[in-house]
Amino acid sequence: DLNSMPGSDVLALCEGGVAVRHTFTPMREGDDEESGACEPEAAPPAVETFEPPLRLYSAYEPPPAYTTLTDTFRGCLDHILLTRHWRCLATLDMIDEADILAEKSLPSSRFPSDHMPVLAVLSLGGADAGERATNGDDEWSDR
Repeated sequence: DLNSMPGSDVLALCEGGVAVRHTFTPMREGDDEESGACEPEAAPPAVETFEPPLRLYSAYEPPPAYTTLTDTFRGCLDHILLTRHWRCLATLDMIDEADILAEKSLPSSRFPSDHMPVLAVLSLGGADAGERATNGDDEWSDR
């Protein structure tokens, strides 16, 4: 549970080896402390590229539209990241949005967490990450 959206710096680092170095901007007179609005920094953040020890890829490809859906937020925060040594055979489908919205949002009486379960069936070795197995079970997404 990285609590990071697809395209975030955290996932970019894990999947592609790109780290963005952010600098701290102290509050100044005139900045809005409640909203966090402040004067933009003079220089953009520096981008640093390096080769991480492990290249990771997501078991969910493409990532789900959401793994959490609350009154104020909807997004994909949960990921299963694998090395190329693993083959993803199947992933658990996300809960249908209509089922969640029947009780307004997550958590609910039917779904007790604000995050949906993510699960993958894996096999060690023997296939390229792009090669996916097939499975006829309706509750699983074939990968």
